[in-house]
Amino acid sequence: MYRMLLAATLAIGLTPASASAHFLWVGLRGEPTDKGTVCVYFNEGPEAGSARLAKKIAPTKAWLRRPDGAPTPLDLRVVEQNETGQLEAAIDAARPYCVEARFDYGVFKHDDHPVLLNYYARHVEADAADQVASLATSDSLPLCVVPRRDGAGLTLDVLWQGKLATGCQVVVNGPDQDSQELTTDDKGRAKLAKAPAGDYAIRARKIDAKAGKLGEQEYEATHHYATLTCKLKDSAASLSADQTLSAARASRAVWDDFPGFTADLTLGTGEQRAAGKLTITEDGEIRLVGFDNIKTDRAKQLLQQLVQHRSGGGGPTQTVSYVDEATEHPLGRLMTFNGDKEMNSAYRVKENVVTEVNRAMGPMKFTISVLAVHLNSEGKYLPTTFNVSYWNRESGKLQASETHLNEWVRVGDFDLPTRFVLLRAEDGKREILDMEFRNHKLLNAEK
Repeated sequence: MYRMLLAATLAIGLTPASASAHFLWVGLRGEPTDKGTVCVYFNEGPEAGSARLAKKIAPTKAWLRRPDGAPTPLDLRVVEQNETGQLEAAIDAARPYCVEARFDYGVFKHDDHPVLLNYYARHVEADAADQVASLATSDSLPLCVVPRRDGAGLTLDVLWQGKLATGCQVVVNGPDQDSQELTTDDKGRAKLAKAPAGDYAIRARKIDAKAGKLGEQEYEATHHYATLTCKLKDSAASLSADQTLSAARASRAVWDDFPGFTADLTLGTGEQRAAGKLTITEDGEIRLVGFDNIKTDRAKQLLQQLVQHRSGGGGPTQTVSYVDEATEHPLGRLMTFNGDKEMNSAYRVKENVVTEVNRAMGPMKFTISVLAVHLNSEGKYLPTTFNVSYWNRESGKLQASETHLNEWVRVGDFDLPTRFVLLRAEDGKREILDMEFRNHKLLNAEK
């Protein structure tokens, strides 16, 4: 049984002053099986409220959604027992799946201030934390809260219309813990340092301060509430190394259906500067026009890496295994690729980001260490600061070191570069390359 999410004891009857203390919740009756009963509640927490409230939310729409996104409408009916009630629907579905519900309450007055209330609810049935996060992320509801395992803790993304939302209230109720109230930071996330395995009931609130009118009723703001109930395993049991890496790879910002783009490009080497035109075609071909009296080999190399990384895929395809380490590494847990004797590939992953890549190629080996990332409007990441170290494979001697700075801008549906800076040290020499991109234009914009 989930605990109540509010500390105060509130009246069961819904009056205008107390309406905000009730939320829409989805749960299952009994133990999860392929055939079961979905329950939709309107209460402080995920349990039956008053029979009158059950009738109030009878217009609620609910559906079951599978990992492929296919929805199945649910036929909800009011079920009363003594003075309590809820909505119920029969389901026949193998895990994993998500049950979603929506109820637009309407306008009520709180402290003489009319507010429009919209409620959204999810219940996720899944075995692994990455499945919970994937199923909880969907544009089928405008507001959602997405839990992601972060070591022994939990990171909670609050998404409003698919974008991370800042300044949102988040209330978490977990196993053997008091309710914890958080606020999403400037990245649209809230974090719990410790989150033991067990049942979770989470809600998030987003306030739209824009006034409006619903029928003949005026309101001063809209309060959107989203709830999520799910079971989370602890970090060690929730994700295998393969699942961890797969989730991190899926979190990269990539160029899907890329149309190509053009930009004005200025190259600087510390001693020389030149301006010209860059075109990257939909097939990834790089064309540089202009740039008289300046070498462009290194710029082309960086641009080719840009295309490769933003195209998705890449990297070894073997399964991976965790490596036991004596202490916790600041860049996350180490994993090696099984059977990769030629390149000895090893990655680190932290908070759904591939933070380190180790690989050998011929007589050389290299390490890419990602120190900072940018999250785009979909919550996908792009590198902003990273270091690349090159060693002699046989002697282990450091041969070269690079520091990279990347900055990004959103153009249409694509994250494009606005500045790349490379600082490279090798054989007692220092190389600088500064690339500034302006006036981006997508090609074949209809794509």
